[in-house]
Amino acid sequence: MNSTIAKCFARLAIATTLVAGLTVNHAWAGEPTQVATSVVVRYADLDLSRPKDARILYDRLHAAARWACTNIGVQENDLASLSEYHRCIKQAMANAVANVGSQGLTEVYARYNR
Repeated sequence: MNSTIAKCFARLAIATTLVAGLTVNHAWAGEPTQVATSVVVRYADLDLSRPKDARILYDRLHAAARWACTNIGVQENDLASLSEYHRCIKQAMANAVANVGSQGLTEVYARYNR
């Protein structure tokens, strides 16, 4: 399981209080280097204390995670690569929500990830 997680590790870094950067690192077995994908997620237009805005940010982060995690090489009929893709999204979202540090966003995340 640890090697699976090592293959697809994602984290979010806050660039400023107005911009979140989603970074996904992929360490493929046998490859000596990692390829990083970064996605900027803007949310200066949102008030995260409002549930509707927290949900909008959640949707933006989820879309960014899906886009970034497509780089792991998902094969259409390969369950193992599809599992890696979903694990990548799950890890990216968990890290993004933790790093944004908004109670409203955390509540939205908890509601959709039970």
